[in-house]
Amino acid sequence: MSGGSLLGVMLRLVFSLGVVLALMAFTGRALRNRQLGVGSVGRRSPARIEVLGRQTLGRNVGVAVVRVADRAMLVGVTEGSVRLLTDLPLESFPEPEVDDTPAAPGFSSMSGFLELVRERTVRKAGGQ
Repeated sequence: MSGGSLLGVMLRLVFSLGVVLALMAFTGRALRNRQLGVGSVGRRSPARIEVLGRQTLGRNVGVAVVRVADRAMLVGVTEGSVRLLTDLPLESFPEPEVDDTPAAPGFSSMSGFLELVRERTVRKAGGQ
């Protein structure tokens, strides 16, 4: 190789990679601080947003009932926008009950399902 030994080339490569990674980390941190505001990382509590129901009224048009934290809202949804139509009483939308019945006969959990699949796909001795 002309211009240096293999060790010198490898050292320059590692140094260059370190500089690039440091620049990427610095840029990512600067952008994150700019978008979220300085010092706000980790302080915001995540908003609990849940779609309680949805009805299509036409092509690309519909309404939805959305729960945000402790509010229920009826919103109009189009292809280009979402508009608040009205606030709704939250007590008219109770928490959904958890259904403990198995999804299909033969298994009641993922391990039961895997056992059923294994039983049906493994070749049995005796000429099947």
